[in-house]
Amino acid sequence: MTRLADPASPLIAPALAAARGGPRLLAVRRRDKAVRHTAPHRHARGQLFGAYEGLLTVLAGDRQWVAPAAHAVWIPPDCPHGLRSHGPYAGYSVYLSAAAC
Repeated sequence: MTRLADPASPLIAPALAAARGGPRLLAVRRRDKAVRHTAPHRHARGQLFGAYEGLLTVLAGDRQWVAPAAHAVWIPPDCPHGLRSHGPYAGYSVYLSAAAC
């Protein structure tokens, strides 16, 4: 059995997000009571993510976006990116295999 997420932290296992094979689509929801900061990283899958509560700043390449609740951001495969929330947030990430992008 492949573990998709760490039960203590509902995120996709980094090895699975970085894998070029595996399921075509992976999805997770997350709620944080504190500010979340994700250092710049990249993975083989495309990623669609957003918040349904809170506000996110997304850094991708040399660009920066602010994404309010009810908006989503698309990150293509292998694009360096990171994010931070502005306070507590609840959101989601959908990872698509490169072939599905």
